[in-house]
Amino acid sequence: MDSQFTSETLILKPDPVKQRIFVLGLPTILVIFLGFLLFAIFDDIQIGFLVVLAIGAVTYWFGFRYLRRMQKESLLELSSNGLALTLFGDTSFHAWRDLSRITLLENTWRDDHGKFPVHTYYLSARLLSSKDENPDHPTEESDADLLIPIDMYISHHRFSGRTEEQEAACKSAPDLANTLNAWRDFALDIEIAAIPTPIIQTETDKLSELARSLRSGLTS
Repeated sequence: MDSQFTSETLILKPDPVKQRIFVLGLPTILVIFLGFLLFAIFDDIQIGFLVVLAIGAVTYWFGFRYLRRMQKESLLELSSNGLALTLFGDTSFHAWRDLSRITLLENTWRDDHGKFPVHTYYLSARLLSSKDENPDHPTEESDADLLIPIDMYISHHRFSGRTEEQEAACKSAPDLANTLNAWRDFALDIEIAAIPTPIIQTETDKLSELARSLRSGLTS
């Protein structure tokens, strides 16, 4: 397992296929929905095909531009010194000795009727401020100093352009959390995987807002 640490850094980026679907697919879905809506509303009124096409093109363009602005660069850069985190376009560095063990948060949130559950994954960690803290204790979202959304990273595409090590690290949420903890263990001279990655299951729809507020606090 130590062979993965022979390189100086391991850079992990979101899956490019998911990024394309996010930026291109969502505006397409919106245009199709809008088209059905227009035909339902104007069923008895003759509006030209070019008018519908123009409305669809304008909607798609604004949706595409909005999602491109919203999806700022994110990446994880692992080295023997620590974790360089780029989140929502802002970069911060955290030495492994200053970070608690990474916790995997399995989050489920539902609609207002308690149906249609959506599963999302985050990595959480605390910034250690004293020797009295237990660095391997699980980090709840309420205690987190770092909260990293990782859904866009997780997939296993052999032709995505990512290296074999990058693919192995990102093929599942537990694999990604275990990879970060393995780099931390190696850097701190701890037996790798001797302490399992903490996993916490939670239900909330506020984690993305919390992640952004924590990021702003680290980079301000």
